Amino acid sequence: MVTVNQIINFANSNRDAFREIINITKEKDPLIDILDEQSSEIKFLRTQVSSLRTRLNTSI
Repeated sequence: MVTVNQIINFANSNRDAFREIINITKEKDPLIDILDEQSSEIKFLRTQVSSLRTRLNTSI
């Protein structure tokens, strides 16, 4: 585990590297976008399967 003092010491001694770390963490992670998209597709497919089940059960 990293302590606050360690972060401050690192930031003081490595200002450029620390700024770069901050900039990287501010950017949106493309993997999160992919996971969000996949989650939306799964939700859509679940809805479709549920609808098909309902149709099958009502037509019998």
